[in-house]
Amino acid sequence: MDNRLRAEAIATKAIRVAGGPKELSRILRARGLPISHQAVQQWKRVPVSRAPVVSEITGIPLNVLRPDVNWGAPADEPREARSA
Repeated sequence: MDNRLRAEAIATKAIRVAGGPKELSRILRARGLPISHQAVQQWKRVPVSRAPVVSEITGIPLNVLRPDVNWGAPADEPREARSA
């Protein structure tokens, strides 16, 4: 499975674990992260800015949700890993 398909499968799993796009968007809005369920439904991968909260909601580790991000950086400054 290529990385793009894997990222989409992980996003789909996170949305499903959270109870679907409507429920996930409701939870995110309740936590001060406004987003529509339509936007959640279009995720091809979990956005970096939403990943920490989605991880907390779903129990899916950050490094699984977004393996392309260096989560060793300070929490407010995640850095995308650079490919060689």
